[in-house]
Amino acid sequence: MKNPSFIIVSTLVVVGLTLASGMIHGSLTNRWGPPPAMVAAARKLEGVPTQFGHWQMERELEMDETTKNMLELAGWINRSYVNQSTGQIVHVSVLLGPAGRISVHTPEICMPSRKYVQNDRRKRIPIPTAVSPQSSTEDSDGIASKNSVDVPENSLWGLTFQSREASGELLRVYYGWSRGGPWAATGGPRYEYAGSPYLYKIQLAAAVPPLTLSEETDPCQEFLTEFFPALQPWLMQP
Repeated sequence: MKNPSFIIVSTLVVVGLTLASGMIHGSLTNRWGPPPAMVAAARKLEGVPTQFGHWQMERELEMDETTKNMLELAGWINRSYVNQSTGQIVHVSVLLGPAGRISVHTPEICMPSRKYVQNDRRKRIPIPTAVSPQSSTEDSDGIASKNSVDVPENSLWGLTFQSREASGELLRVYYGWSRGGPWAATGGPRYEYAGSPYLYKIQLAAAVPPLTLSEETDPCQEFLTEFFPALQPWLMQP
């Protein structure tokens, strides 16, 4: 016959482990709502400017309920910007939510269901960052020197979709992830960002007339060059 004390202790251990695993699972799935750090990051994201460089916000777009629920979004911006010099339009979304949800939903999955067919394989594209001109200073001997500027290295996946309709319109799409620092086109975001308390995802698209895609007709890279410096102050690192 087993010692009653042993039975009681064993029961308490099992109950404790069950409660602990339930609390961990609940935390990972945001069962009790977004954690405070994610809420703070979501509030900060709202400050992303509506105008920067050559770009002016054209429209603030609603985020559909299906997307919000599926990705468990805590915060987002969903906008279209127009280049005041060229008239080109870029749509950009910056999403914030649990790393597990944010890391797995990519354009390759959702775009084919929206009357588009993938036209090429994704490529990792480095995005240069526009910075203010370096300031010059003089040392005690009157020799001028330039102050270095620390610029984060950003890269995104880039690919093209084509409309199934008669117009054959091309849609240039870019996307990637960030913990609040540089943006990255990573091949395994679900594993690389596992354990992060939250994750940002950027996705942008611009329509391009058929048979005209080139660096000159793709406005996304120019947009990103000016957008990233405007966006960075409004991101939070865990």
